[in-house]
Amino acid sequence: IIPNIFFGIREKKETGRTGQWKSTRQVLDEIYGILFGIRFPRDISATLRNAIMTLPEGASIFQVGFMIPRKTEVIRLVVTSLPRDAMTRYLSDIGWPDDTNVAGELSGRLTTIFDRIVYNINIGRSVLPFLGMELYLGKLSQPQHDPRWTRVMDQLVSDGLLLETKREALLRFCGKRTIQLLYPIRYICGINHLKFVYRKGIPNEVKGYFGTMIRPDIINQ
Repeated sequence: IIPNIFFGIREKKETGRTGQWKSTRQVLDEIYGILFGIRFPRDISATLRNAIMTLPEGASIFQVGFMIPRKTEVIRLVVTSLPRDAMTRYLSDIGWPDDTNVAGELSGRLTTIFDRIVYNINIGRSVLPFLGMELYLGKLSQPQHDPRWTRVMDQLVSDGLLLETKREALLRFCGKRTIQLLYPIRYICGINHLKFVYRKGIPNEVKGYFGTMIRPDIINQ
């Protein structure tokens, strides 16, 4: 099994866009050297540099990802804190090859439902016609504590983006249970976020990202 690789660079607050680009390029050169024995390709580098240098004020690159199992040179940018009113302009500035008004309408609708959106943009020799929107409610709030999750999933079922059986299974998955090993262990199961994926000419899709944490059962004491 070959995993995807994502990395983030912790920058000082005063680091400008040029410094951010140089740090990212250095890490990319090192990773490409380890994986492929070459430097990060110059043509992809130019597209990526523009995507970083044109970021609006306040926005930042949370992570950069290599989608290695997909056998593609595409680099994924995970952009956080992108102001809603600057999103369509940013897509236009980086050469996103689709109707930015459609992207803006989708983002605007989702912003009224979710507390935070993190954008996924695919970078190759040009910007690809793909837009992922990671959707978060609160600080990892869960369905049993935040009724908005139920309303969100009801809407996804109504829109044909989620099967009723999967809705029920996901809601049942979330929660806590304790098992007895050498000492009590608590399994905490929950939803991290959803991701809405838009690609022109392809039906929209929503992915769920969920997981389990294991903790000693001292939180009951």
